[in-house]
Amino acid sequence: MRLIPSPPGRISTGEVLFEGKNLLKLSAKEMQNIRGKDIAMVFQEPMTSLNPVFPVGDQIAEVLFTHEKISSHRAMQRVLEMMKLVGIPAPAERYFQYPHQLSGGMRQRILIAMGLICNPKLLIADEPTTALDVTVQAQILELFRNLQQHFDMGLLMITHNLGIIAEVADEVAVMYAAKIVEHGTIDNIFARPLHPYTFALLKSIPKLNTSKSSLVTIPGNVPNPLDYPVGCHFCTRCPYAVEVCFVQPPPMTNATDGHSVACWCWENIELDENHLTVK
Repeated sequence: MRLIPSPPGRISTGEVLFEGKNLLKLSAKEMQNIRGKDIAMVFQEPMTSLNPVFPVGDQIAEVLFTHEKISSHRAMQRVLEMMKLVGIPAPAERYFQYPHQLSGGMRQRILIAMGLICNPKLLIADEPTTALDVTVQAQILELFRNLQQHFDMGLLMITHNLGIIAEVADEVAVMYAAKIVEHGTIDNIFARPLHPYTFALLKSIPKLNTSKSSLVTIPGNVPNPLDYPVGCHFCTRCPYAVEVCFVQPPPMTNATDGHSVACWCWENIELDENHLTVK
């Protein structure tokens, strides 16, 4: 979405394709027409994403005024309809309230309404349930599912919570230190992980029947983003790394239909219920 000013931010290589267009080659004005209209984003922390000195309804309406020629009366109607759609009770009253007057769940719904007000084709949700309790978290996930079907839009969910991924995702891309290390369908990733990092993530989830064994932890530390390993970014923490892992980045390999992995050793690693073993 090119939200980070350049400079200091920069994109050194690659491309970002959206409906056949490389977003990195568009002008600032062209990106402004896409950002918030065709591609919208729900940020992780609503209290820092919302302006504390403006009513929440006005903040949602601002998106409409940016992208559409619309009267103030019609904009308010659209905002009230959207607030009702995302499950905010008494929207006419909430419209004039400020962020600090709303609960965490309500603030998150305001951000969702802000993202959806222009009917985007793609909604990016960055850790949208982190600050919420479990009950509200389940409500927000259910809301995302319903809205995705209602608007027929793509949903890109960014999260560290594997339970959320299991609930909402069709495809999963597992990332470690700025690299995608495994990609596949939800069934592939959870039933047969191929990358040691993916396996470790899955084994770190607490289960009711694991009282006699401790949770799996990954040794070492995440590498410094300014000094990533030359080869595989996970090599310094991987117990199955071989010499090539330290000197050459692994290519993304198509292991099975719709399931790919970036690992030099994936064919030599066997998975059983509790641990990985090298053949």
